[in-house]
Amino acid sequence: AELDGASAFQRAIYIVFPLIKNTILVCITLCVAGNMKVFDHIYTMTQGGPGNSSMVMAMYGYKVSFAQQNMGYGSAISVGIFVVSLIVIAGVQKLMNLLMKDKGVE
Repeated sequence: AELDGASAFQRAIYIVFPLIKNTILVCITLCVAGNMKVFDHIYTMTQGGPGNSSMVMAMYGYKVSFAQQNMGYGSAISVGIFVVSLIVIAGVQKLMNLLMKDKGVE
């Protein structure tokens, strides 16, 4: 591509990015899944404190469910976390597919 006169940007968009597309999708999926599993570290070290400075969604659901003993609302929070995670992952995959189809790469 460089011999044919492609710029660095064109090489990145048409050659490098399509080659690493699947790797990026896997990394994003694993990052979202990893963020959902961070509850145990935060609970062990800080329990969401000081104040609410290290509060994550899973910690909030736990505190609502068990500290406030509101199981219904805590379950709804957990389902919401799951749905948001699915939406983020599906959105990234759709975006990547749209970007690749615009470039003529399958």
